[in-house]
Amino acid sequence: LFLHPVIVIPLMLALGAFIGALNGLLITRAGMNNFIVTLAMLIILRGFMLLPTHGTTVSGAPAAFNWLGSASIGIVPIPVLVLLIVFLVAHIVMTRRPFGRELYAIGGNPRAALASGIDPDRRILQAYVLSGLLASLAGWMLAGRVQAVPINLGQGMIFEVFAAAVIGGVSLQGGRGSMLGALGGVLLLSAIDTGLNLLNVPVFWIEVVRGFIILIAMLIDAQKVRLRTISRTH
Repeated sequence: LFLHPVIVIPLMLALGAFIGALNGLLITRAGMNNFIVTLAMLIILRGFMLLPTHGTTVSGAPAAFNWLGSASIGIVPIPVLVLLIVFLVAHIVMTRRPFGRELYAIGGNPRAALASGIDPDRRILQAYVLSGLLASLAGWMLAGRVQAVPINLGQGMIFEVFAAAVIGGVSLQGGRGSMLGALGGVLLLSAIDTGLNLLNVPVFWIEVVRGFIILIAMLIDAQKVRLRTISRTH
């Protein structure tokens, strides 16, 4: 039994924003590690998925629900248009709006940002709410694309996101990077994945390559931070 998409979609997006807000509160108010909080929440949510589905794939959703992930305008798929619109809006916000500039300042030096009149906890909480909202939007599109919700939907994507961001020049230490660079990292990682599939590389070797890419991306980011720290001390 499926509820009407008009009811389900707003609830789903609101739930994503709520989970993002919960993560943000645990990080800003309780002082917990951001990576551990988000990873633990991911594990919890995957466990909750098993309760109503009993580990089975859910399919047969209405066409109106699957539209965002499977429809096209001419030869252009709707998910591609959504991707470009979201990246464009995010680029404008991060480069031309106070919200984006303050996030860069907080990522670079939270204490200096606080001294300049910025409320780091408030901005970080808002960022996590947006993150949860966009994650639910991405999940909606992915479910519409495959027109089913298997229990492993999106599994492992968290690490691909990290790799794509770092490859695109986004620092995991905060304060550096751009949306255009992140988009380039996503496209490059997707091109590598597609190329390996076209070359008929076995699936387990593709996973090995993905792991090496993530490791190399983290190594590059760590070396950038180390060199920047050395240059500052001299």
